[in-house]
Amino acid sequence: MIKIDDNANISPICSIGQVSLMDFPGKISLMLWVGSCNLKCGFCHNPTLTEGSTQRLTYETVLEAVEKATGRDWVNGVVISGGEPTIFTGLYRLITEIKKLKLAVKIDSNGTRPTVIKDIKNILDVKDYIALDYKIVSSEYNKLTGDIVGDRVLLSIDELRQSTIPYELRTTIIESIHTPEIFRQMMGEIKKQDKWVLQSFSNKHPLLKKEFQIIPPTSKEYLEELHKIAKNKGYNIGIRE
Repeated sequence: MIKIDDNANISPICSIGQVSLMDFPGKISLMLWVGSCNLKCGFCHNPTLTEGSTQRLTYETVLEAVEKATGRDWVNGVVISGGEPTIFTGLYRLITEIKKLKLAVKIDSNGTRPTVIKDIKNILDVKDYIALDYKIVSSEYNKLTGDIVGDRVLLSIDELRQSTIPYELRTTIIESIHTPEIFRQMMGEIKKQDKWVLQSFSNKHPLLKKEFQIIPPTSKEYLEELHKIAKNKGYNIGIRE
């Protein structure tokens, strides 16, 4: 699914969030949200942003908000998240306009559009950041996302390796799904130098599918067990609390 921007004045952004100290490593960032996604991950914690928003803001509105935040809140970065930013044809323009303001940009992506990752590499640099979801071993993607896109995610990861842009791979661990066997298969698909971050599944907030709502949260002990498996093999892996 690709969002065609039929109005040149309308940006991909559906809402402007709060200033964050957590979402962009080393930066104080303003959160910008896109309102649609090409996957249907049952454990998605932003279900309202997956179906598509009828409201999208103009570039002028978004950039005015960014400029205002830089003057008031010491913002030196912008996070574009969602939803999935890479399905919008206006993403390239949005990044370009934000970079003109001398701000760093972080993109949160599910990695399913490697050609877009390749394109935006050309306008991002070492001050920027890409966080890419690596949800499960590529052959199992359909079970979690509703689509056979694992091979595309691996291509996106390879695009990031060929750039100077700092990046991380993010995996939300669900104990009943990410078994040690599956986890070892995931290890076999990425490289030891890839920055890999594990985070716990949580059901504290409404999720996209009800069957995931009843799954117990991932225990700290299980997260540490998987972390140890990869760390002992030399992987550049961490845990996000």
